[in-house]
Amino acid sequence: MSIYLTYIPKSNLELLTILESPEDYTQEAIEVIVEIFEERNIEGEELRALAKEVNQKKIDEIIMKLDPLNDELIPHKSEYLDSAEINEMYKATLKKFMDRKEAFKFNVWLYALGG
Repeated sequence: MSIYLTYIPKSNLELLTILESPEDYTQEAIEVIVEIFEERNIEGEELRALAKEVNQKKIDEIIMKLDPLNDELIPHKSEYLDSAEINEMYKATLKKFMDRKEAFKFNVWLYALGG
C-alpha cells in the first residue's frame, strides 16, 4: 500500500497533528501529507484554526504531565504558529489550570474555624 493511500482517508486534524510532530514520521510521509493538504486547499484561517486546536491539545498534555517541582516548562515549536502565539497559549492554559486547581486546595483557616 502506498503512503498516499495510508494518509488520504485521515481528517485534516489528524494530518496536521502529524505535521506538527514531524520528528515522529519519515520525510516521505511528511511530503505526502503536505501534498494532500495542497490538494484539499487547506490554508489561511482554516489552517491556523487547525494549528491552534492541535497545539492546544499538545499543550494540555504537556501541562498535565508536568511536575512543577522537578520539571522545567519549555514551550514546544510549531510549524504553523509563531513562538509568541505558542507562549500565550501556554500562559492561558497554565492560568486556567492553576485557577481550577486553586478551587480544590484545602483551606486550613476554614477548617480551623469550623467552616
